[in-house]
Amino acid sequence: MMDYVVIVGGGHAAIQCAMKLREYGYQGGVKILTEESHYPYHRPPLSKKYLTGEVSEQDLYIVNPKTIAEKNIEVVFSVKVTQVDLTHKQVICQDQRIDYSHLVIATGARPRPLPLAQHQVSNLHYCRNMDDIRHLAEQLDAIEKIAIIGGGYIGLELAATLRTLGKTVTVLERAERILNRVACSQTAAFIKQAHLNQGVQIYESVNIEQIVFQGTNISALKLDNQTELNCDAVIAGIGVIPNTQFLGDDFEKSNDSLLVNVYCQTNQPDVFAIGDCTIFNLNGVLTKLESVQNANEQADIVAKFIVGQQVSYQPKPWFWSDQYDLKIQIAGLARDFDSVIERRNDSKVSYWYFREKELIAVDAINDARAFMMGKKFVGLQVISPELMHDSNADVTKNFH
Repeated sequence: MMDYVVIVGGGHAAIQCAMKLREYGYQGGVKILTEESHYPYHRPPLSKKYLTGEVSEQDLYIVNPKTIAEKNIEVVFSVKVTQVDLTHKQVICQDQRIDYSHLVIATGARPRPLPLAQHQVSNLHYCRNMDDIRHLAEQLDAIEKIAIIGGGYIGLELAATLRTLGKTVTVLERAERILNRVACSQTAAFIKQAHLNQGVQIYESVNIEQIVFQGTNISALKLDNQTELNCDAVIAGIGVIPNTQFLGDDFEKSNDSLLVNVYCQTNQPDVFAIGDCTIFNLNGVLTKLESVQNANEQADIVAKFIVGQQVSYQPKPWFWSDQYDLKIQIAGLARDFDSVIERRNDSKVSYWYFREKELIAVDAINDARAFMMGKKFVGLQVISPELMHDSNADVTKNFH
């Protein structure tokens, strides 16, 4: 029987793995099984240019469908995998079984549902995929006031886009500040001020006590600070849940994420996992990286392993976010730091995170040079912390 790599999922990680297999000379079959009805597409623009109508579905395709066909990669749309038969090396989807020699789980994650609104709500939106954003876009003409629950990067990107479209936007964050888990207080304050300057209202340290319904629509949110917030629509951005529910107890997981090693192998033979559904050990800490970079790099690691090249995954994380005229670029992970130094030059600002003298991360806002230095120097020791406080100083030789 012909060797077959079956990839479950249809996002960045899935198509990247398929294309890399062909690039590295894999001669067997490659089949992508996706629940969506679209070819794999870029997701970061969904909350920005796709929502505003500046780009079409076809503009977002990661790889042209013609190229996918030329590479002899089969994409099966609108198919739901319900089980993996490890004994017979088959995936089970609805009424059929599909054989695999190698299986790659690239199922990503789904939005965490809003606890107080479990039934069908017409104007509650979860903005994770193309269909979600299209549904929101179709309702925009009827929306004046919109509440966004969750002050992470995705929620803030949506706030920026919707405010640019002239909507009245309110962001609700239950933590003490926006970006509480992913950025220092200085970065959060800078970005918060940018939103306030644009007219966005932000409530921090608030919880929703009650949702007021009018038919199947949410008409207001009652907060625990006695505020009643009238709204025409609600967006919930309160985290995600890995799509691993179809995998049984045979697979080792942590908080529903598939645990993988440095080769992105699961604990089952010939079964790999990549992208947002995974968790792995990074510098002694179990880590989830929900980013395009991680999806692409893990996909590359798996493709190499399948063709006989064992390269271990040693990521240097980086991320980005576009909000208004702010280009926010992040190198490293903002965790376990004990000091932050601000460097500012005109409209450029960057925040440098340290653990003692080790550079942990850099948040660069409209400062591409600081971002590139951050990518290069994260993990190194600073020679003179005092020099970092001088925004005009050249710090390229201040690390070793």
